[in-house]
Amino acid sequence: MQISVDTSQAIEMGPVDAGEYKVQVLNATYKQADPSAENQWKGISLMLDLPDEVSADVFNHMVWIPDESNQEPKRFARTMSDFKKFKAAFGFAETEVFTVEDLKGKTAWAYLTVKDDSEYGPQNRIQRWISGPASGAVEY
Repeated sequence: MQISVDTSQAIEMGPVDAGEYKVQVLNATYKQADPSAENQWKGISLMLDLPDEVSADVFNHMVWIPDESNQEPKRFARTMSDFKKFKAAFGFAETEVFTVEDLKGKTAWAYLTVKDDSEYGPQNRIQRWISGPASGAVEY
């Protein structure tokens, strides 16, 4: 079978400029440190897309889960604050329980930056979560 696809008009996928964008979760995975590791951590690894940006490449973002038993007080407070913003951005109530499966397909708003990655080149990164377009985010 011959496959005839003219790719002369294909666009180059890559990061978008810094700014506020709607992100969509393509995949979410729970991860944690090896039990024998000194530094114990838990988090959610997100694979994100920008559904409204045709040339935007997908990118990963790690969301750290607060754990008072394994984090010093200042780090726990910061992680808790960040996690609260993450939950609000995806529309979860402060006391609402969710699973990583609940995140798949959900959208939220975030302020993105571009960071050079030595292995993959320029990549988008989430600088902060935004609680929706009513908070000042502009739809592109």
